[in-house]
Amino acid sequence: MDKLADNHRQTSVRNVEALAWIGILALAAFLRFYDLGRFQLWLDESCTSYVVFHLASWPTEGPPWAEVAHLPYFGLLRGWTYLFGESGCALRSLSATAGVLGVLAVGMLARRAGGRTAGLIALILAAVNPLQIHYSREARVYALWILALTICLLLLRRAAESGRWRYWLAYGLAAWVAVLLHYYTLLWIPATAAVLLVGSNRRRTARRWIVTHAVLGFALVPVLIGLVIPNAETGPRRWLQQVWEGYPPWAAMARSISVMLPAGWYPNYLGEVGAADDWLAATWGAMPAGIVVWAPLIAFVALVVWGLLRIRTNRSRAVEAFWLLAGTLAFLVLAWLASLLWRPAYVVGRYDLAAWPMLIGGMAILIAQTGRRSGRVAGRVVLPAVITSVLTVCSAVTIYAAASVVPQRDTQERVRRIAAEVSPGDLIISVGLYRWFLDHAWRRQGVDVEWLSFPRRHDRQLCWDDAEAELQHPGEIEADVAFTLGRIRDALENGRHVWLLAQGEPETPRWEVDRHLFEALHGADIEIALRDAWLGLAELRPIP
Repeated sequence: MDKLADNHRQTSVRNVEALAWIGILALAAFLRFYDLGRFQLWLDESCTSYVVFHLASWPTEGPPWAEVAHLPYFGLLRGWTYLFGESGCALRSLSATAGVLGVLAVGMLARRAGGRTAGLIALILAAVNPLQIHYSREARVYALWILALTICLLLLRRAAESGRWRYWLAYGLAAWVAVLLHYYTLLWIPATAAVLLVGSNRRRTARRWIVTHAVLGFALVPVLIGLVIPNAETGPRRWLQQVWEGYPPWAAMARSISVMLPAGWYPNYLGEVGAADDWLAATWGAMPAGIVVWAPLIAFVALVVWGLLRIRTNRSRAVEAFWLLAGTLAFLVLAWLASLLWRPAYVVGRYDLAAWPMLIGGMAILIAQTGRRSGRVAGRVVLPAVITSVLTVCSAVTIYAAASVVPQRDTQERVRRIAAEVSPGDLIISVGLYRWFLDHAWRRQGVDVEWLSFPRRHDRQLCWDDAEAELQHPGEIEADVAFTLGRIRDALENGRHVWLLAQGEPETPRWEVDRHLFEALHGADIEIALRDAWLGLAELRPIP
């Protein structure tokens, strides 16, 4: 009878746990899918759309190596659009799906490492984490990348625990895909050495870890040569440097952890989540906003110290928490050192996002164990529940603040007004990144015109703008001016309408680059007749 009662009790616990997981995942799906198409695609999402629909027919000079560094994502998204369409909501829904699966994977990781309570806590924290929600609502690679890395962690822990080669092979394949999704995985892989703490046979784990990564490194040689190295040497650097401005480099890791925790310190480039800090400051005043920013980070450090001390009697749980948090810090250190030694590429809340699954998993285990030494059953439940509830409320406040920020995007209105002026067969010269800002909405407008970017490099490296770097190569600017001027003259001689689409502020590096084209047009007796000042749209026509 006792055994039967125990089985019945265990079944009831499993049923309650399953219902809790289903409910939390439903909440995660709601937060990621709700009103997904409300806002227009921003610049990088529009460029994602362009790459996806030109994978097999790139219409510019040479292959877009700098854009296909995330090739598995683009390929998967291309197939996704066949099923769900080409709208902004459809493009984002792949990330939303990956985001929900990422929440599930993080919960599974914490459950396998720290037990049922840890798994449930990780699931809750991941479901309402503002940073993960942000990337789950963008048509970009990051949500899928987080999912891939979490799957790697699940397979890696299983491989270390069981010692079976099939799990090591599965982990190696998953890591290879993760590198293709984002080359910052290369800095994340050494941090997985923290898994050597897991399992009873650490020497065997160490040998198989080394062999697996040696084979993985050999398999990644073509990827390094064909994608990572070319991609790493290109792209803008100024905006990366700006992320560092305002705080010392040694604070980068602390800031990264803060961003990944509930109610983090979100940089402005994180869209509505970044603007949430300003909203909180305006709503609550400077001191409460500062508490919201720093309190989670201080609480996290205290939780790590106190949690490790309290679970000293449960060595296996301590080890599980320690290897995840050690991997978190190891990756952040490697990313930070790479930025100092190589270039300022350490971007808070983006490229260091690889640490997020380990951080949430390790923290969930510590929270689950805080009440373990309590003499009463209620104490074991209440203390972890209170900590989890406080963190969840912090996340809810940030989510609400982000939802209250309405981004000022006028892409569709701009496209509508441009389409009213131009005709099929016209040539539009787009200065800077203007073309890519409009591309997705323009595709849906369906007007068949020819686009040409100035400088031409913007047609080869989408969404990457670094006017200061362009000014260091005046010969390339002059060559682009000559090429663009030649195309304009040919079009005008053939009776085509030619339009100039430009926006810029005087006394900026971008304006200094654009000025070369404007001066060349004036010298070639081509009039710039402004048609719409708000659009920055002008018609180019020869001066009689």
